[in-house]
Amino acid sequence: FDVEYDILIYAVGAQTSDFNTPGVKEHAFFFKEVQDAQKVREKITDLFEMASLPTATKEDRDRLLSFVVVGGGPTGVEVAADLVDFAERDAIDLYPKLREHIKITLINTGDFLLSTYDQSISKTCMEVFQEKGVDVMARCKVVEVTPEEIKMKRG
Repeated sequence: FDVEYDILIYAVGAQTSDFNTPGVKEHAFFFKEVQDAQKVREKITDLFEMASLPTATKEDRDRLLSFVVVGGGPTGVEVAADLVDFAERDAIDLYPKLREHIKITLINTGDFLLSTYDQSISKTCMEVFQEKGVDVMARCKVVEVTPEEIKMKRG
């Protein structure tokens, strides 16, 4: 059966964890509750609005429209894929001059995305992300999140 909708909001997982990583609670968004998804949506809208201002420089636009998703499991992959879909569909219509400034990065601690699934699924996922311009950083562990950057170490 089909279900029609205007906006899809998803929130998965049993319990949110920040893995005791400094700065995550203060500077990152989670996807556990519907309210979390609403906060992310509002923030993304605000960022696009700020980037579209005539006073925004190229550097401002690049910084404002750089999105990082941490986690190569089902939720992280879905969030990154949804960001790509938004960039290719809605953002193109609403902010056509900003597409070149959008950057999506997915950070994963392991070698494979969706590691609990068959490796062919991971391979296909990587191919799609590569085709769509998503920068997948494998074997990287986030060790700190600040207002300006994500600090990592290779694992």
